[in-house]
Amino acid sequence: MNTEVFTKLTEQTETAFAPFRKFNLLAVSKMEKLAALQIASLQDYSELSIAQLRAATDVTDVASFQDYLRKQADLLSAVREKVMADAKAISELSGEFGVEAKKLTEESIKAVNVKAA
Repeated sequence: MNTEVFTKLTEQTETAFAPFRKFNLLAVSKMEKLAALQIASLQDYSELSIAQLRAATDVTDVASFQDYLRKQADLLSAVREKVMADAKAISELSGEFGVEAKKLTEESIKAVNVKAA
């Protein structure tokens, strides 16, 4: 009898915590993707910064300074595009998380309603 009660309690606990486990797996997956995106962005921005520092050290006269300044417009355009792409990727990741979390919630509600019926 004690084994039966313990088995039933274990099953109920597993059933109760299954939605939390699924949600946590989803959250970890999206956090992992976000971290990878942030690391890639950090590397890209670091490389841009170092390239700019190197370019600045090449300035030796007025002509090279003017050339350096002309290239800044291209750099700003590239940075703007990178920022926009990063923002879009984060927005898509957030949207995916919202859709998948909603789906998990709906599945959990259906499971509870089926067991209650």
